Amino acid sequence: MKIFYALFAFCCVLTQLSALDVEKNNLLCVLYDAGDTGIMVPVLERLDKEGIDFHVLVMATAETIVKPGMFGKKRITLKDLGIGTVVDTTTARTMGLASSEMKKVNKLNPSVVLVGTASKIQQQVLKEYSDRVTVAFVDNFSYDPCQEAFATVEDVVSVAKNVLYPSDQTRMLFEKVAKGASYIVGKPSLEKWQQDIEAVDQQEVLQHLGFNEEQPIVTLIGGYGPGYEVIDPLFDSFVDFFRKEGFQVIRQHHPKVAPNKVKVTEALAVSQYAVGYNSSVVLDAAILGKKSLFFIPDDPRTSFRHLAIAKGFIPKVTTYDELVKYIRSEGVCLDVRKALNLPEHSTERVVNLLEMWIAMTNCTTDVVVYE
Repeated sequence: MKIFYALFAFCCVLTQLSALDVEKNNLLCVLYDAGDTGIMVPVLERLDKEGIDFHVLVMATAETIVKPGMFGKKRITLKDLGIGTVVDTTTARTMGLASSEMKKVNKLNPSVVLVGTASKIQQQVLKEYSDRVTVAFVDNFSYDPCQEAFATVEDVVSVAKNVLYPSDQTRMLFEKVAKGASYIVGKPSLEKWQQDIEAVDQQEVLQHLGFNEEQPIVTLIGGYGPGYEVIDPLFDSFVDFFRKEGFQVIRQHHPKVAPNKVKVTEALAVSQYAVGYNSSVVLDAAILGKKSLFFIPDDPRTSFRHLAIAKGFIPKVTTYDELVKYIRSEGVCLDVRKALNLPEHSTERVVNLLEMWIAMTNCTTDVVVYE
């Protein structure tokens, strides 16, 4: 009886998935910014726990989040590869590596390459490994087409054979440039945040901040880039204004800008309100059930568009008075998670896809056909 090739390939995948006692360099993950690092850390933790071999190449903000010691020898930097170019938190996302430097990255020889979409370097890595299974993971729900970050994501997505999106609305933003297969997988970092928030000792955080339980808490979420020359001074002034209104305030900076007194999950755990300009944390906070809003003043330097604003998921205010009025309102918060139709078990979805791709690339091509 003949065993067909398709049947063999299917059995091979199943065998590999059940016994990934894998060869070296199954996966290379390249992380750059806070967003792509946040979505991938829960996935890498799961892969590490399952004994699946990988390398995670970290640079820029990712190097400050995935610290030495995390993932053992699996964590590598450009310096570890003998690349002298410095890529840190001040490096422009549009800067790339020289072709001679990319050849050093190529020596890692993975079966599957997974990158975030925050930098030109990540696009270069996908091009360098164009003969492998390549995957781009878009970490944000929404992008402003007028912002530099949107163009960077387009460039990375355009060369990936597979693209992972947090929601279908995100996929539609890039459907004109994406040539590979699309997968809606949700956002693993949100699941991790939910778990971390539930585990926070709120009394300990309040004590550390010098806050009390009686007064409501507002977290002002920072960021970086164009527009923050306007936003930062305003947020600094809001701290005093809010305090006079009877609120306690946490000024939460982006990790590449300044250190914070508490982690973002700790800030959200004790806060009732989240306010930001263009940070993805605003939408994430809303999905996690916080009363959130975008503060976008009427200033030509702070033009910003967002899916959540356009869809009416999260309100936009332009003045401090509007901000306080909204916070004091008794309106019911929209279930943003349901409105976005986010899939559950995001980490598991991504892990399953990666294991499938690894298994397929590890299958032998020497097929014996029996009659």
